Amino acid sequence: MTTNRWARTAVLAALLFPCMAAAQKIKSGYDKSADFSSFKTYAWTQQQPSPIQPLVATVIVADIDHELSARGLRKVDKDPDLLVAYYAGANAQSAFAPADPGHLSTGGIPPPNATMWTGSLPATALPQVVKGTLVIDLADARRQQLIWRATAEAKINYEKQSKIYDTVNKVIPKMFEKYPPAPGSK
Repeated sequence: MTTNRWARTAVLAALLFPCMAAAQKIKSGYDKSADFSSFKTYAWTQQQPSPIQPLVATVIVADIDHELSARGLRKVDKDPDLLVAYYAGANAQSAFAPADPGHLSTGGIPPPNATMWTGSLPATALPQVVKGTLVIDLADARRQQLIWRATAEAKINYEKQSKIYDTVNKVIPKMFEKYPPAPGSK
């Protein structure tokens, strides 16, 4: 009986995993001429802390440090082999245009309870889809050349702050799944 339950759980997880993975779009690329086995140390480039989400920035840095450390790289203050930088941003997309007196966003048909004086739906009622983007760059410090980049896009729900941290904690390990690239991989 217990074996059947585990088998059903495994099948269900296998079916649901692609749906969960599709929520985040991750891409990575690298310089095929770089010898990744020669990189043993890293340091962060000079970056401005995020004024909007300083705690998220702290989580991003800690997660990247963890991933690099797990791959045998050591953080140093001077003379690193690699320079690390990240860039993050968000893009909000609205489904309706605010203050639309001609009701053009609804095909010329006023929404319920709208008059010629009120226009369309108020800005606060706008449904928004927010996409967050995170880019992580690793550069060869001696050659001053980018050798690896990973980009992740995911939906962000600003109303649930803890979900942002969960998303960051899930996305960064996925970004580093293909680091270091296997010799001869494409």
